[in-house]
Amino acid sequence: MAIQGQSWGGYQVCHLVTATPLFKAAWAGAPVANMTSAYGGIRWESGMNRQFQYEHTQSRIGATLWDKPELYIENSRCSTCPR
Repeated sequence: MAIQGQSWGGYQVCHLVTATPLFKAAWAGAPVANMTSAYGGIRWESGMNRQFQYEHTQSRIGATLWDKPELYIENSRCSTCPR
């Protein structure tokens, strides 16, 4: 079975291929694999900072990178990667 995803779907593909043996092929387009480095990024069309997205909307981490860095690190690594 194969899986593919773009953007947020790419993020999910990156997690799924490391968390399950179900997939023999995978394609992840434009995933955010490191939320700590992308935290201060600027969105192309709106010019808004990505902080709000990670804290309150799509990622729903619920805290700033400075208040809860462990949550950003945890969400930037696959579930099976060595810690």
